[in-house]
Amino acid sequence: MRFAKRCTRQRIVNGLTRSGKQSRLTKVLLRMAKLLIRFPFYLCSGSKVSLLPSFRNKLVCSLRTTLKRSSEARAVRNLRQRLSLLKRAGTLKSMSTPASIAKHPLHPMLVVFPIGLWIFSLIADFIFLFGGDARWNDVAFYTIAGGLVGALVAAVPGLFDMLSISDPKVGKIAWNHMVLNLIAVAIFALNFYLRIGNTAGATLPILLSVTGVFFIAVSGWLGGELVYVHGMGVEQQSTRATADERRKVQARRG
Repeated sequence: MRFAKRCTRQRIVNGLTRSGKQSRLTKVLLRMAKLLIRFPFYLCSGSKVSLLPSFRNKLVCSLRTTLKRSSEARAVRNLRQRLSLLKRAGTLKSMSTPASIAKHPLHPMLVVFPIGLWIFSLIADFIFLFGGDARWNDVAFYTIAGGLVGALVAAVPGLFDMLSISDPKVGKIAWNHMVLNLIAVAIFALNFYLRIGNTAGATLPILLSVTGVFFIAVSGWLGGELVYVHGMGVEQQSTRATADERRKVQARRG
């Protein structure tokens, strides 16, 4: 009878350990399963009931090891997040813009006018093409003119922002952003010139409007990357707060 129980127990244990590579958590669970499988046989045999405290100690040690490793992994993850925040805070110092009022950059506040006016001029062209009144053609003409004036005004603080960048990688993105903006301004300037003498609803000015809107969309994508990825124009935290954060991180590492 005991031999049959021992064989049954061995077959179950071998079936559990037959898999190849296992994760750390799987090994712990298998160890606990082996102990749980052996426990009924120890209990039924009568003479091995004294091994019950040993089973309890092994189970407690396994649980403690698992909890310790999970807490260590969580601490390391929090430390990495804090270190990345500190690195970002150190980068933001050189990314603050000089063209600002009360720590608010001027370029993002001004670029909305040419972008909005040029997109609305294209919408006015489409309304006129699909049966709208002739006044929509005049609206497109004057909104292009207003967008040109707004673009020239927004370019001045944008140039100061680009010249203040010290990181070569960020400077390359800012340079591409400026080049695309200049191409868009040139396209809409040509568009404005062609509309002066041409008839309403001409094909070439509308195609130029579509091309110009495409260029400002790509340029806007690069501008968003400068702000939201590289922190251009984002004010750095106070030096005291940064120093306190570094001390906390060093204390956790120690």
